[in-house]
Amino acid sequence: MSFKLLVDIIDIRMDCAALRSDIDKLKDELAILESDIEKIRKSEGRNEELRNVVRLIDSNSVDMALEKYLEDFREHNPEVLLAITLGERIDIKDADGNPTGINSIAATKDGHVLVGGYDGALYAGSYNEWGELKLGERIDIRDAEEELASINSIMVAKNGHVLIGGYSGILYSGSYDKYGKLSLGEKIDVRDVYGNRADVYSVVATKDGHALIGGNWGMLCVGSYTGQGELKLGELVEVKDVYKWPANIRSIAAINDRHALIGGLGGVLYEGSCDGRAGLVLGERIDIRDAEEKPASIYSIATTKDGHVLIGGGKGALYAGSYDEYGKIVLGNRIDIRDAEGKPATINSIAVTDDGYVLIGGDKSALYVGSYDGQGRLTLSERIDIRDAEKKPASIYSFAVTDDGRVLIGGLEGALYVGSYNISSEALKRHLPEIIEKGESGD
Repeated sequence: MSFKLLVDIIDIRMDCAALRSDIDKLKDELAILESDIEKIRKSEGRNEELRNVVRLIDSNSVDMALEKYLEDFREHNPEVLLAITLGERIDIKDADGNPTGINSIAATKDGHVLVGGYDGALYAGSYNEWGELKLGERIDIRDAEEELASINSIMVAKNGHVLIGGYSGILYSGSYDKYGKLSLGEKIDVRDVYGNRADVYSVVATKDGHALIGGNWGMLCVGSYTGQGELKLGELVEVKDVYKWPANIRSIAAINDRHALIGGLGGVLYEGSCDGRAGLVLGERIDIRDAEEKPASIYSIATTKDGHVLIGGGKGALYAGSYDEYGKIVLGNRIDIRDAEGKPATINSIAVTDDGYVLIGGDKSALYVGSYDGQGRLTLSERIDIRDAEKKPASIYSFAVTDDGRVLIGGLEGALYVGSYNISSEALKRHLPEIIEKGESGD
């Protein structure tokens, strides 16, 4: 890419007063440098070393100029640059050695990663000094029947507590020791409203140090930790679906110290508040509909630091909302996004990065990245194609994001990817033709 093209691109998409002086200086400096380099390019004789220097200068100068304007380019071109860069698919297996479905991923601030899925798939890993994810040996974890556990949800709290929930009464409370080794305690006996071992689907930490735990057939309770770090479960909270059955809880989001959103099958969406005894009091059910105008099943809820709420579920149920001045949640219209077959996407997982970007994942390669503009409107990227171990469109079930811009994506049939959501100069250069086309058309 020539220096002139770089300046033209900045002019096309970045023509604002705040950048005008920088652009003018850049033009002058690049014009002089371009003239000198052109003389070297045209020189004859044994000058391969000089030509190599020219190529290096070309590359480094352009990258340095682009790096300065990366965030501005992203702000002016959200529909083009809201994307993630995916690495290679990581081969991950269940206890029988088959590509497994990944239901939950959790990442800590100090680089530890926990990955859980079907049929005994539980792995603890970390990033090495080169930024590569290294998974350890499979951790053998069993359900109440001593069968290989299938993991649905993993939580790592700021205080180091780890909760792992899954099918057939799976609930383990553990922690990392000072050497970074994961230690799991005894399995905790957890039951549904009928007294059967519950399938646990969602475990989250509240900001005041409690845990919220949800699962099948009315399994919803608050847990609290003793001084010795032991988790004690409270009474089950009575919650019903739209058909008056005990609710099957699929997603819980802790909003702040005292509030939570609880979502599940059959139109289950409730706002709850924690009382002084660490109990959970539910408000009225919030009516939310899928693309067929039926009560939506909710699979994922996420909130941003500035108060935006995202709710995703079955049959195209994706809504963005926020809290009004009275603390009431207000939802917008249903957002129409599609899977790889062009059908309304089922949303299984939503994650929000610390800098406000949104990751949305669902069935059949429904993978989108989004962000909010200054008016609070959500802009989504084009669908990102992602494949499972059989090269088919992958169904996305889990995300984990880290402070340094890494993202982990997990789904069915061995779909585990490590990527990045921070825009780089290389990513920007790949999209330059689209940006130039937009600028020249005046869009």
